[in-house]
Order: sequence, then structure tokens, then C-alpha cells
Amino acid sequence: MLWNKIIANIGHILLLVNLMLFFKYRAKTVALSWFWFYLLVCLAIQGISKVMNYNKVPNLHLSHFYFISQLVLLGAFYGKMWKKVIQRRMIAIIITMVLVVLGVQYYMKPELYYQFNLLEVVITSLPIVAFSIIHFYKALENDVPYLYINSGICLYLLSSTLIFSAGNFVNASDATLNTLLWLINSILYIVFQVLIFMEWYKNLRHLPKKNVT
Repeated sequence: MLWNKIIANIGHILLLVNLMLFFKYRAKTVALSWFWFYLLVCLAIQGISKVMNYNKVPNLHLSHFYFISQLVLLGAFYGKMWKKVIQRRMIAIIITMVLVVLGVQYYMKPELYYQFNLLEVVITSLPIVAFSIIHFYKALENDVPYLYINSGICLYLLSSTLIFSAGNFVNASDATLNTLLWLINSILYIVFQVLIFMEWYKNLRHLPKKNVT
């Protein structure tokens, strides 16, 4: 349990470091601005969750804000990187469809607001994974930006979706397996943050800080 907390806190610290590093470069491109805002929202949700957990206040409903904001902000990140109008429209349509489905689901089952929603995890994460795979494909033909970030997004979101899905079917009494799943997720989150750091270190730190495109 202690190791889980330590590893999770390492991921949170790396997130804070990346947020500060990318702050100076958030105006480099509109896409990078959206990504920096994604990091900010992640840190805010994690901070609020920790405070609520410390005060023994239920915080599961924060996961809904996390997954939905992740879909919208990372969708905007890819939308601003891609130049073709049809690709941007595809992203907008997919995000809109997901939000409509979730809106209908929460309208029909409002009690889900206080529960873990596996459907939400899957339909908000897999589109972003698909966008990241498309971005890799585009890199085969042309130079595309932010491949380290894209690698982190693809690895972490795909893995965490599988972990959340597995955890949903694991017996709650199996504490050992649940702990192992969360430990793996925390380690993968650290890898995600390291890849984000590598993007800054390899491709951003020598660039001028202002040049919005």
C-alpha cells in the first residue's frame, strides 16, 4: 500500500514538473496550448481528489470530469495538429457523439454519477487512442509534431483502459490483484509523464517561447 502511494505521488510530481516546463511553451502552437491545459486540468482534479480523500469525502464522481475533459482537451490537441478539415470534423463529430451518449446515459441513470462508469472510460479513451494511432500513421509519410507526447498518450490510455476494464470485473475482495492493477497503472502514468518530459527536452527547450500557430 505504501509503495502504491509513493509511486502514485511520483507521477503527480512529474505532472507538476511538466506543467511548469510546458508553461513557457504553451503559446508555441495552439495544439500545445490545449495540451498544457489538459495537464493543468489533470493536476487540478488530482489535487481536489487528494483533499477530498484526506477528509474522507467520496470523490469517485471526479472521475467523470477527468475522463470527459480528457476526451475534449486531447481531441482538441489532435484537431489543432491536423490540417485537413475533414479530419478535424471527424474529431468534432466523434467527441459530440460520445458526449451525447453519456448525456443520455446519465439522464436515464443519474445514480451513475456516484459510481464507476466503465462505458464512460471506454468510449472517452478509445477515440483518443485511435487519434494517436492515426498520428503515428501520418508520421510515416510526413514530419509530424509531438511524437513523444503521442507515444505517451497511446501507451497510457490504451493500457489504463484495459486496466480499468479488468479492475471492474475483479472481485472487490481480491485486494492483492486490485493493488497490483493500480500499481501497474501508476507505473504506466510515470512512463507517460517521462515521455512528456522527453518531448520538452528533445524538441522544445531550445525553441523560442512565443509563436502561436
